Amino acid sequence: HAGHITAVEVKATKTLGGHDLRGLASFSDFLKKKHESIVLYLGETKRTFEGGITAWPWAEGIKHITSL
Repeated sequence: HAGHITAVEVKATKTLGGHDLRGLASFSDFLKKKHESIVLYLGETKRTFEGGITAWPWAEGIKHITSL
């Protein structure tokens, strides 16, 4: 969609912790505009974290991103 901002980070791990989300959290603080923050990872479960960051299993996340 025109004007839609999506920040994407890719992690080569099956588990995510707060330290894995620091880059996207920092980007959100910098941008100060409405946007979607997505982490693609090797896990099997879609998860939502504080700050509106959504972690997607990589293949499912790619489908989501390409549908925007």
